Amino acid sequence: MPLRDMREIKGHLEQLLSDGASSQGNKEDYLRVILTDETEIIDPMGKIRSVYPNVMALAFENSRTKAGISVVLDDTEQIEKLSPYDVFGEFFLHISGAVMTEVQAKIVRDLLETDVGE
Repeated sequence: MPLRDMREIKGHLEQLLSDGASSQGNKEDYLRVILTDETEIIDPMGKIRSVYPNVMALAFENSRTKAGISVVLDDTEQIEKLSPYDVFGEFFLHISGAVMTEVQAKIVRDLLETDVGE
């Protein structure tokens, strides 16, 4: 018998992190997590892994992903408020349909912090 199952959980971040939800099934299982939150979440993978350490994939299913777009930015002022990291994160989500892993996010941060003149 395997030590861990592979399963999928779906819901709002706070709901999935609650004691009631996390007590259903083994927290150590290999998981595909689908977040249905409509608001942006900072470091969703880190938050999920604080309860479920073996998350293998993270996806979003909400009105933006169903519409086929990540963020609708109608004017330049909104775009200018985003950091280069956030712009790339939105691009990555739009192209791949998933958020960056912690390793990918670190690589992007490191690249953005690198002085081009070096």
